[in-house]
Amino acid sequence: MPYVWGGNGEVGFDCSGLTRWAWAEAGVAIPRTAAEQASGVRVALEDLRPGDLIVWDGHVAMYAGGGRLIEAGNPVQEGPLRTTNAGMRFLGFWRPAG
Repeated sequence: MPYVWGGNGEVGFDCSGLTRWAWAEAGVAIPRTAAEQASGVRVALEDLRPGDLIVWDGHVAMYAGGGRLIEAGNPVQEGPLRTTNAGMRFLGFWRPAG
């Protein structure tokens, strides 16, 4: 699936559109933007579970388990868990409430 700014899954995703869609598939509504998704319960690295959000000031990804994350790059891709992202400030790991 390609990266599309503002995309919600119809023709592609942006980062927060992907995480919002995935949580909606699980029956949980979360906010639309990456910054707004830094809410719910803050989670420590050692307590991460698949689906938890990895949030930066301007980007969000989702923990896939096994030390991996999934994010809307171009295309949507899986990669190693990280806390750095193109100089963006890391806002932490979050578990949406709901």
